[in-house]
Amino acid sequence: MPIYLYKCSCGKETEKFLKMKSVKSKVLCGCGKWASRLFSAPALITDTSFCMTGKRDSRFDNVKIEGRKHWESLVKSKGYVELTKSEMNKE
Repeated sequence: MPIYLYKCSCGKETEKFLKMKSVKSKVLCGCGKWASRLFSAPALITDTSFCMTGKRDSRFDNVKIEGRKHWESLVKSKGYVELTKSEMNKE
């Protein structure tokens, strides 16, 4: 679900999680006034937004990680195996 940002004349900004079909141009602020929707760029997930990008990992001889694909290739080269969700949830 997208996050929509609204700003009231009182200065308060509010984020709302709404389905695209139920988005509104105004929502009621906590102060009782109507807050208008702000438009902003969407957050995109790309290879360069991967959390390890630019970091050095001691498991891979402190190699600087250049993105998800680079990290995945390093993981495979060391013989590490990805756990399934059920394996991660076991205690």
